[in-house]
Amino acid sequence: MASFSPQPQDISSIEVSERMMKKCEQQDFPCINVSYEDFDRICAQELCAPIRASQIVNECSFCVNIPVNEGLSFGDLKTSDYLKGLNKKIGLYHLWIDYDECEDHDTNTLLCVYVGKGFAKGRIMDHINKKYSNLTKLDTLFCSFYECSNRIAKYLEQLFLDLYKFESNENENRGASHLFAVWNKQRYLHGTEIQLLADIASRKDGFGRIVESCIISDG
Repeated sequence: MASFSPQPQDISSIEVSERMMKKCEQQDFPCINVSYEDFDRICAQELCAPIRASQIVNECSFCVNIPVNEGLSFGDLKTSDYLKGLNKKIGLYHLWIDYDECEDHDTNTLLCVYVGKGFAKGRIMDHINKKYSNLTKLDTLFCSFYECSNRIAKYLEQLFLDLYKFESNENENRGASHLFAVWNKQRYLHGTEIQLLADIASRKDGFGRIVESCIISDG
């Protein structure tokens, strides 16, 4: 009587390939190699000191995630607290929403929904209050800011509007492609303002007001 030994399961080359693929490759979303080729090329042609798109959206010195759902806010922080670092600053800002996460590369991909310029803090607050404060489906809005002169900000804003499509920009938005940013986990979760926000939250009195500490002398 012939003995029977189970044969290893036959796995096709396609299945093996799929198992080896990263999540961003399987689901086809921008991850570590996002291209801003058109933006960078035009900037290099038109500016004496070219600025790369990645410098603006992925490497800027200010970025923060702002809870649109007040129940998710840290302590008694308000929208104005999250943007305190932008006081009196002029430049270019982008507003983003979550798009996808790649555990393989430990990155998060964001989709831009708005680009603007000028004195950033007031304009961002106004835009959030008008467009996003009542959206129950959206928990968090991400904000990035690139500081530059108002003249350069106008140029950069128009170039973004010419090349990319933003759902909340209603005027002069001729672009067709989506603009994505890719942030590492630290930048995505904590942004650049975590220390300032912790300090503000620690000085709140439970009613949303900041209490300044004082030292009372015994003498």
